[in-house]
Parts: sequence; C-alpha cells; structure tokens
Amino acid sequence: MVEMNIKALREVIMSTANLKPKALVNLRDEESYAFLNSVRLLVALSDVLEAEVVDALLKEYLSESNEVDYRLKIGEATVKTVETLGPLAIRYRDTLLNCFLTGTRYAVAEFRTSSLSNVGSICRILSYQVHHFFYELFTTIKSIVETDTYLPAKRAALLVLSQLLEGMDGLMDFQEYLLLIYRFLKHVIATDKDDVIKLQAAVALDHLKAKTKDFLQINPQDLEKRMFGRVI
Repeated sequence: MVEMNIKALREVIMSTANLKPKALVNLRDEESYAFLNSVRLLVALSDVLEAEVVDALLKEYLSESNEVDYRLKIGEATVKTVETLGPLAIRYRDTLLNCFLTGTRYAVAEFRTSSLSNVGSICRILSYQVHHFFYELFTTIKSIVETDTYLPAKRAALLVLSQLLEGMDGLMDFQEYLLLIYRFLKHVIATDKDDVIKLQAAVALDHLKAKTKDFLQINPQDLEKRMFGRVI
C-alpha cells in the first residue's frame, strides 16, 4: 500500500528516480485500494513535479515491455492525474494526445479501445481546445470505424467524434472537412449493422447539423464546387 506522507514526497523531490517505485509500481496491484492510493500520490506529486509525473506516466503507457493490464491502469491514472491540473493541463495537450492517438493503433483491441476513451477524456479536460488535432482525430476515428473488427473500439471511436462535434467551438473554421464528416456519418447510419453505432452516428450528425446549420443547407454539389472547385 502506498502511504501518502511528507516523507514520501520529500524522497521523490530529492530524486525523481523514486517516482516509479513510490507511485507507479502499486498500479500493478489488483486491489482497488492500491490503485486509488497510487493515483492520490500521483496527484499529490503533480503539485511539485508536474512535468515529471506526466512524463513518467506516458512513458509507462507507451512502453510495450509492460503488461497490457498495467498499461490500461496507467492510462486511467494519467487521465485522473491530468484532470486535477485544471487549466494547466493545456501545457501537455500535444504530448497527451500524441500518446493516446499512438495507442489507438496498437495491436491489442482492448488497448485501442482504452486509448480512444482516453482521447475523449483528454479532449473533455481540455474543454475541446484541440483544434489543430481535429483532422487527425477525425481520420483516426474514420479509419477505426471503417477497418477495425473490434466492436467496442468502433463504438468508442464514434463516441469520441460525437463528443468532439458537440464540445468544440468554431467548427466553421474547418469547412473543408465538414462535408467529409457529414458523408461519413450518413454512410455509417445507412450501412452499419450495429444499432449502437448507428445511434452514435445519428447523435454525432445531429451535433454537426446544430453547429453548422446554414452551411449544410447548401446544395451538396454546390458545396463541393465551393470547397474543391469541382464535384468529387
């Protein structure tokens, strides 16, 4: 069991090498209390070693030498720790999203699904200030929905897209992508066999329409000509 006390904090401050044995090793424990205590210590450490804590967590998450179950716990602990940073979490936006987007391409299906969930959580924590990641997020989601054979991953991907479309401001800044997203969602609704995915796509489409009502009322062929100079 990890003890949250001044002595532990002092030891870590004196040597960042102690961060892993003091706060991360117990995440391997199957007992829920050990996980919660580890998260509490990580949160406490982030007050004095903010960058070091985030860096250590992400390195553990991406390390393929670690067991998948442990990496899943690291992902959950990362989200809980970053959430306590509040507005300061924006400092680590690129690092966090790049880490979890990398995880969406991992061979283990459960890890891909967890990474997608973490992407959604980080976007929420950042109040959806993820505009320069928007196209990469969409193409990642689209690829998973179209090619992944693991149903929970496909559902998680569409949920993230729905949350993005609902939470992001300034969608009209991405006019060149809106028609692509619109057609993608319409295609999913029309062709996918899973009712949950069809429902998630419909909800995402409603969010898109609500944010871009006037834009999407333009005749699709006229819209394509305006955006691309021709109908594609």
